[in-house]
Order: sequence, then C-alpha cells, then structure tokens
Amino acid sequence: GDHDHSGGPQAATFHSSTNTSMSEQHEIPKTQKKWILVSRPVKGFTTENFKQVEEPIDTNLKDGEVLVKAIYISLDPTQRNWVHENPPYTPRVELGSVMPAYGIGLILDSKMEGHLKGEMVVCFLGFQEYAKLDSRGVMAKVHNRPKFPLHVTLNAFGGTGMTAYWGVIQKGEPKEGETFLVSGAAGATGMAAGVIAKIKGMRVVGIAGSDEKCKYITEKLGFDGAINYKKEDLGEAIKKHCPKGVDVYYDNVGGKVLEAALDNINTKARIVICGAVSSGYTEQGDESFAGPKNYTNILFKEATMRGLLLTFHQDHESQETAAKDIHEWMEAGKYPILPVHINKGIDSCIEGLIGLWRGENLGKAFVEVSAPPAPFHS
Repeated sequence: GDHDHSGGPQAATFHSSTNTSMSEQHEIPKTQKKWILVSRPVKGFTTENFKQVEEPIDTNLKDGEVLVKAIYISLDPTQRNWVHENPPYTPRVELGSVMPAYGIGLILDSKMEGHLKGEMVVCFLGFQEYAKLDSRGVMAKVHNRPKFPLHVTLNAFGGTGMTAYWGVIQKGEPKEGETFLVSGAAGATGMAAGVIAKIKGMRVVGIAGSDEKCKYITEKLGFDGAINYKKEDLGEAIKKHCPKGVDVYYDNVGGKVLEAALDNINTKARIVICGAVSSGYTEQGDESFAGPKNYTNILFKEATMRGLLLTFHQDHESQETAAKDIHEWMEAGKYPILPVHINKGIDSCIEGLIGLWRGENLGKAFVEVSAPPAPFHS
C-alpha cells in the first residue's frame, strides 16, 4: 500500500493477515528525535530537565528483540516518581538517558518469539520515535477493537483504567447504594474510577479543579455530584454532596483533600490511596504536605486505608480479568469512551508532560507521534 510519511490525510493501507514486510512499507529514517533527562526536577517538571537530541536509529536486532515505531506515548503523573534520585518502585533512571514512558508501538522488525512485524504492542517506549526493545519492554499485543478508537488501549484498558478497576473493585469493595467520593475526578484514573463505581450501583461524587470539569463529569459521565475544590469549602461541600457520609474515598491527591474526606467517612469506610499529586510536585503544591492530622478517624470509624500500585496487578490473569469486564461494560454501553487530551508530535512531549500538573487536561493525556496504521483508528 502507499504510505504518506508526512502523516497527511492518506491512511496507511495495511492488512495484518497478509503480514507483508512492514520495513519495506515503512521507510525507516536514518535518525530520530529523543528527549533525554538532563537534570532531576526539584518539584514539578520544567523544560530545563530535558534536552532533545537527534540520534541514529539502531536497526540491528539481537535474538529476542523488536524494533518499534512510536504511535502513542502515554503521559502519566507517576512519571514524576520514576525520575527521583531513589525512585519508590521502579529502577533508577540515569541522567542522559531517554525519559521513560509507556506507549503503543508498531513492530517494524522482529526477532522476538511470539511477535511479528506489523503487530501493534503496548510497550515501554520512552520519549522517542523508534525503540529497540526486549521482552521486558513489550507488555502485550494490542487487540483491534473496530468499534473503539485506539486510545482506549491507553485509557480504559491501559494503566489508568486498570488502576481504577483494581482500586474500585478490589480495594474499594463497592456495595450498591453506598457513597463513593473520588478526587482528581477529571483525570484519567479518577474518571474511570467514578464510572466503574457507578456501574457497581454506587452514588458517585467527584472533586475536580474547574467548573468545566465538574460539568463534564456530571453531565457526560453521569456522576451524581461534583465539587470544585478551588471555589468551595471542601468540608462543607462534601457534607452537602454526601449527606449519608462517605463509604469509599478514592484518593488521587492527598493533602488537605484527604483530610476533608476523612472528616466525612462512615463506619467501615474504605480509603483507597492511589496517588498524591498535591505532595509538592506541583509549583503551587501544598508546601506543608504532611499526613492527615485527623488520621485517628480511621480508628474511630474502624475504616481501612489501603495503597494501590498497578505493579502488583500486572500478571496476565489480573489483566485478562479486568480487560474482560471493561470490554463487556463498553460493549453494553455502560462504560463510555472517556475523553482524551492529545498532544501532536514528538516535539510536544515535554509541554504535554508539564501540562498534566497545570490541570490542563480533561481525561487521559498522551502524545500522538504518528497516525495509527489501518485497521486501527484514532
């Protein structure tokens, strides 16, 4: 098929069944752009932490390796954790190396058993246009779901959607008719968590940072209530929107929001700790970030507070279980296609990453490095 390498309107014609040599169809350029980490952020990421370099593409594969072309690069708040001097749960990223990131790539050449040229895979791409990966870097094949855009693979079926699934289902133990409160409710994970809690029959209230976001989650996603934490007194607003108290609090921000939620928990409440974006990573972060002063409410209400890290739910069986449920909900129209914030081109990686902390995105943020090849679509 003809390929328009400028990323213009012509769609790439490619049939996976014929499995024609993708390298012949995709001219691999001599060099590629990459973003490398040159300094560690003190608080939030800044443009000074990165440098763009142009380097030759290494196309020589050893046994067990694949060469992939980046289609989508995922932008996630947890990337801030990955670049710590001593990261909490991932290997150390050395200065001068490519900024790590998940993504979706097209295999252009393969010496890896079980993976063929022309397949799309979820992989550990990094901020670069092409990547040579071994089995540690390739997570899963991407299923073509003709009814849905490719980005559901990064969203509902990706890290954020899976995190929401396990957080609500396993840690939150949802019960019909109970009240579910979620912070960061217009972010990718918060949205997905609220949607799943609704499917489980809970009354869902979201906390977000603008009227527009609050309107979106109530009108488009069916949340029962929304609180704009920048305008309202949190304690009062939670009391108003959760008159029967809070049974599950899904926390993406920590700090004062967690404190306000703890003031409103019911007996046997479940608090799910998924993230703490207010922890001074932001420029306007909570300087005095500390544990909740009122943590004894957990004792008085005999509540539980549990951490959630997707790393512990990445075995094949867990992923299959979650994907099967999510797929059924989507097919049945119970789980909507969540909104995405798309940054175009490899040059936009850093501004997209920094934008996550400015609260600019509604839903999942990612970079579209190149248009998805047919039969996939954006």
